[in-house]
Amino acid sequence: MTSTTFFRSLVVALPLTVAQAQTPTPATGTPNTDVFLSRIAMRDGALIVQPPINLTRRDGYDNQPSFDARGRVLFYTRRAPNALLRDSLRDVQTDIWRYALDGSDHTPATVTAESEYSAQVTPDGNSLTVIRVERDSAQQLWRMPLTTAGTAERLVGRVKPVGYYAWVGGQVAMFVLGSPATLQLMDTVSGRIDTIARDIGRGVKRVPGTSRVTFVQRVGTSWYIDQVDLATRAVTRLVKTLPGVDEYAWVDSTTMIAGTGTTLQQWTRAQTGWTVVADLKFAPLTNISRVTVDPTGSWRATRWLAAQFRDAGLKPAGDSGFVQRVPLASTVAAAGARQRPQLLASWGAYDSVPAERRLPGANVIGYIEGSDPSLRNEYVLMTAHYDHIGVTKAVNGDSINNGADDDAAGTIAVLQVARLLAKGAVKPRRTIVFAAMTGEEVGLLGTRWFIDHPVRPLSQLVANLEVEMIGRPDSLAGGAGKAWLTGYERSTLGDQLRDGGIPIVPDRRPSQRFFERSDNIAFARMGIPAHTLSTFNLHADYHTVRDEAQYADPAHMSRVIEAAAQAMMILANGPKPTWHPNGQPVGTTRPMR
Repeated sequence: MTSTTFFRSLVVALPLTVAQAQTPTPATGTPNTDVFLSRIAMRDGALIVQPPINLTRRDGYDNQPSFDARGRVLFYTRRAPNALLRDSLRDVQTDIWRYALDGSDHTPATVTAESEYSAQVTPDGNSLTVIRVERDSAQQLWRMPLTTAGTAERLVGRVKPVGYYAWVGGQVAMFVLGSPATLQLMDTVSGRIDTIARDIGRGVKRVPGTSRVTFVQRVGTSWYIDQVDLATRAVTRLVKTLPGVDEYAWVDSTTMIAGTGTTLQQWTRAQTGWTVVADLKFAPLTNISRVTVDPTGSWRATRWLAAQFRDAGLKPAGDSGFVQRVPLASTVAAAGARQRPQLLASWGAYDSVPAERRLPGANVIGYIEGSDPSLRNEYVLMTAHYDHIGVTKAVNGDSINNGADDDAAGTIAVLQVARLLAKGAVKPRRTIVFAAMTGEEVGLLGTRWFIDHPVRPLSQLVANLEVEMIGRPDSLAGGAGKAWLTGYERSTLGDQLRDGGIPIVPDRRPSQRFFERSDNIAFARMGIPAHTLSTFNLHADYHTVRDEAQYADPAHMSRVIEAAAQAMMILANGPKPTWHPNGQPVGTTRPMR
């Protein structure tokens, strides 16, 4: 209940005067490169790439970009004068620099007498892991603090020279230079080191959200991207690399992107080769050497939800298929303050804000056409929100708030009800619209846009049923399979559902004001009977990293979802709910800024 709607960013590193950058080296002659930022989106399974912005804009080596967990700060390797070194060494030493995407910070993250490369932010956000090149040219994996409280420490002293690496929990997969180069896996708890593959290239990446790592494998004169499951050590061949390219990035667990020349190319599982998705020569740019994608995933969820709506048999109701685009921008915050997305009044306003502040959001919307010619123009709306509060301070190494109960459970309910009713033998008399809303946690942003840009006239909207946090039973509702309805006493909707056999009771905790804490309140203030179905039992995992799927009760959820499907049919086929005297809430939704 009332998480940040995330945007996604793509960073490319491009040599401006010479060809593709090579393996890190403390020697002179390092390529002259800049780092560029571009927004990306997914449409019909293809990446859409917006014009890139040059972030570094200087002569010299700026390369190896990576994002923090929130996708708000970029770290990259920069060769620049360092006050710790005598003049003769300044041009061959590198540090890690940080670039805040809101423009509030562009400063060194490390200032040492050694050279650091290949920075990755640790899960707690307090440190970087880097490849440090010692004064004797040894290359080892180190942890470097981002705060004054910590000290630098060597993580893997037994393995060197390390060129590139990927973390999977407490294990690190490393590209170790040698003849041949090898892929070595170290368990940092037990200290065990295993060699997984030989004769490999430098591209070592974790597959997002999995325990799998991909790497570049040479076979004869050809190079391939292979995948190893660290649990079973099983290796799978995925795709041949682009010619001369061993750098790539995972967009999500199914899609990779790589650069060659001026083009960005995409590969998706089950494809046999790469597809060009963008040509950036218009920028103009040449010779892309590296690509990285920010780790936030709202648009991945958008794409997945749209596919589920399609497979359920719904008809699309967005402005781009099932997707209703929502123009968002980050707030202008003081240095160090956390930014929040804000809803813009129009796409014209979106185009007028600086590119680095634009946050493209999306609702996902589909519908079942009503079967009664006299009622099909009217519709009932079933909603849930698919955003959450994102990344926060780590607890026991976990900083990701998955929001399994709030509100993945409600989103799953919307999907399942859509499947049940779309494939059911009896069709609803009124049209039923299903919507997964964005930005509920930060001000009902997606719902407010929907109200101002309804897919069907609001005058034809009969009722809205929001589903929030049904993952765990609530004893005050009667236990497993039972639910409560916010604002039950405000309209006829609750009695109408209970008279139809739906196992619901009034909200037993009115002091919590749950009626006002979900997307339904925005519709209610427009005069539309709108309530939230929930089983939230005030568990302590609310808005914490502990809100995980393992704590959900599937049997309970299944019964509540079946009841929600029946409820939607009652609303689609029965009389229109009405407000009781003084039941409609006063006030308006938050104004757009």
